[in-house]
Amino acid sequence: MGMNKVSRQTLQRKQIEARLKKLGRVHTPPGGWIKALSESLGMTTRQLAIRIGVSQPAVMKMHKGEVDGTISLNSLRKVAEALGCDLHYALAPKTGALSEIIDEQAAKVAKKIIKETSHTMDLEKQGLSEKEKNQQIKELTEKLIRELPNTLWRDK
Repeated sequence: MGMNKVSRQTLQRKQIEARLKKLGRVHTPPGGWIKALSESLGMTTRQLAIRIGVSQPAVMKMHKGEVDGTISLNSLRKVAEALGCDLHYALAPKTGALSEIIDEQAAKVAKKIIKETSHTMDLEKQGLSEKEKNQQIKELTEKLIRELPNTLWRDK
């Protein structure tokens, strides 16, 4: 018996969250990793340039590119290798968990749907109380997460 798409997404999300949890929060040093690591190793920019196979100005450009956020992953990988390091690359949720992002988006979609529906009912004098609206939002949020996760990210 095969896994349905929602179950696979949930399993994948849990596996990614477990990996991200192992990473913890990593903060880039103010001058960047290249500078911090090469200085910690006692390696000059000239020595690093030779190990990478580029000019010293090219290493200075890499330093600047890392700080500015314009360096490529390939360049970082070369620098990491020259420093005797591995490059670890990850996108980590700001809130701590992917499920929190999904919960927030599902609630946003549910509120929009309930607001549109309740507006029509209000015009017809059949409006719901705030308590009823909040309950419907909660129920719809849970349903969207459980049954319709792909509808969460549709364009407006």
